[in-house]
Amino acid sequence: MCAGAILHARVERVVFGAFDPKFGGAGSVVDLLSGRGTGDRAFNHRCEVTHGVLPEECVRRLREFFQGKRLAARRSSGNFSAPGFRPEGSATSPSADEREPDDNPTPR
Repeated sequence: MCAGAILHARVERVVFGAFDPKFGGAGSVVDLLSGRGTGDRAFNHRCEVTHGVLPEECVRRLREFFQGKRLAARRSSGNFSAPGFRPEGSATSPSADEREPDDNPTPR
């Protein structure tokens, strides 16, 4: 989600399920939307933020989406030796050792 766009659009309320532990601007890394944690750089607009709605389902869907994106990129580039690549009809998803941990958001 783009916290800057949300603030500029003056969105009143944001509801989400999973924090982004690497880049999150809604409370995981910094809290831009409510204004807490921004020090003296507070914005003139604040949002009501509700988080943790179905967090496990959200994390699962995000993981599946980004795994699919990585797989499609590998197929189009011809990089079949990349970790986690599974040709069609082979075993299911990559093992925990093959996953890229930075792309796997975790619920709080």
